[in-house]
Formats: sequence, C-alpha cells, structure tokens
Amino acid sequence: MLKSDPAFTIIARTEPFSELTPPHMQSLAGLCRMRRYAKGETIFHMGEAGDALYGIKTGRVRTRIISPEGKEMTLNLFGPQSTFGVVGFLDGGPRMATAVSLEPSEIFRLPRGEFLAFIRTHPEVAVHAIGYLCGKLRSIKERVGETALLPLAASLAHRLLTLAEEFGDSIPSSQEQLASFVSASRESVNRQLQDWKRQKIVSLHRGGLIILDHTRLEQEATALGA
Repeated sequence: MLKSDPAFTIIARTEPFSELTPPHMQSLAGLCRMRRYAKGETIFHMGEAGDALYGIKTGRVRTRIISPEGKEMTLNLFGPQSTFGVVGFLDGGPRMATAVSLEPSEIFRLPRGEFLAFIRTHPEVAVHAIGYLCGKLRSIKERVGETALLPLAASLAHRLLTLAEEFGDSIPSSQEQLASFVSASRESVNRQLQDWKRQKIVSLHRGGLIILDHTRLEQEATALGA
C-alpha cells in the first residue's frame, strides 16, 4: 500500500496511531473501507455501540448531543483528513454523540473487530491507544473549564483557535454552532464577534468567519476578565 493512499494519510494523522511505524499504519489503512454519505445523513447515533473509527477523505462532519428536552449542542466539527468516533472505537462503549455529514462526504471506516484482531498480534499498538485515552481525559477536563469557568470572550476565542487547528483561518461554523460550543446564546456570541470585527480580529461571512489576527485572539483566550 502506498503512503499516498488517503486511508494511510488519515491513519497517520490519528493520535492513537500517529507514532506507529509505517508498516503498522499501512496494515491499519488496509483494513479501512470507504463509504459516501449524502448531506445531512447520519453516520452514527448517540448510544449506538462504538463499532468503528471514521476518517474523512472529503467533506465535513458535525457531532452533536440532544438532551431529553430536545436541546441540541454541537460538540465538534471535523474536516478532511480528520478522524472521529475514536473513544467509542477504542472502548466499544456507546457513542457519546450523534455524527452527521454536513455536505456530501467520502469517509473511511475502520471496523473495531478487525482492529482488535490486529492488536492481538501487535500489542505495542495498544500502548499508543492507552496514551491517547489518557490525553482525551485531560482534554475533557480542560473543555469543562473552558465553558464553565471562563468569560464568554475567552471561551469563544479559545474555541476558535481550536477550530483553526482543524480548518485553518477560515472557520466553517455558524454563530448558532459557536454558541452551542460555548454554552451561550447566539445573541451574546454575535455581539462578541461584532466587537472583534470592529477591532479587525475576525471578519464575518455567511456560515462562518475568518481569523485575521491570531495574536489578538490568543490574548483574548488568555484574558480572564476582572
């Protein structure tokens, strides 16, 4: 299998596998199967068994949760060469969110059963997976602090910088989605973004925004307020 293969590229970017040897990554890429999803199609539902890892060749995916009262919250957005559904894939437990394709997408699927068979003969791969899960726990704790303890401006700036790591300076997230990310109202998020627009920290457009000044946004992310 060639390293230019899209499945290999996605595996190489996935945290549990990114430090593996190329032969190991090639073996895992060989277990992947590609499927096309239409815009708005559900990839998996919250509560379903975590039976696979998903990697995006083209398109975008949104993960979300819905409360018993019907309130929806966006957890994350994923673009090309990203993976999602990792925790359920590793522990086999129920999915913690629903994943939906935001546009026509080509997505690779690595079945958990085939992965488990692989690590029985390559236990060193399991060590990397354990390290990833520990890092995930730390990330969850940081996110709780981000939404519960920080002022809106700092929380929103932190979230935009995180999304920029995934999508670059052009963030394809609506204000409703950003509000869901930081547990705030759309009106509050809009006021903050308009303020940053006046300061030329961001520019706004329909369906998203562009980061113009990373340094200023990083300053906002670390400002704890009065």
